[in-house]
Amino acid sequence: MKKKHRKAEMFFQRGFKQYGAGNLESSIAFYDKVLEIRPDKHQAWYSRGVALTALGKLEQALTSYDKALEIKPDYHKAWHSRGVVLYRLGRLEELIASYEKALDISEKQINRSKKLIKRLEIKPE
Repeated sequence: MKKKHRKAEMFFQRGFKQYGAGNLESSIAFYDKVLEIRPDKHQAWYSRGVALTALGKLEQALTSYDKALEIKPDYHKAWHSRGVVLYRLGRLEELIASYEKALDISEKQINRSKKLIKRLEIKPE
């Protein structure tokens, strides 16, 4: 099992590098390899969606973001990116719902961080 996870992580890193180099199709191919091994890796679904968005394959990107959110419903980046795609598709009501979800999650994360800082008696600057 550990060997498979390492292999999936290696493919994920290659996909990330390919995306950074502008090789979008190649990055998607690496993310697909990750997902063959670990279909539960929400970051791979998300990254695949980002590459598909950059290619203008909006419906496929939306599907990838939705898969990421099935696995990790509180992944605010996926909610935000999903909103970007919905905007480009002209689906404004769904866009608003996605952005509201992203903001709600971000707000909760900020509040948790503030509570942790307070418990640790660290004063933010």
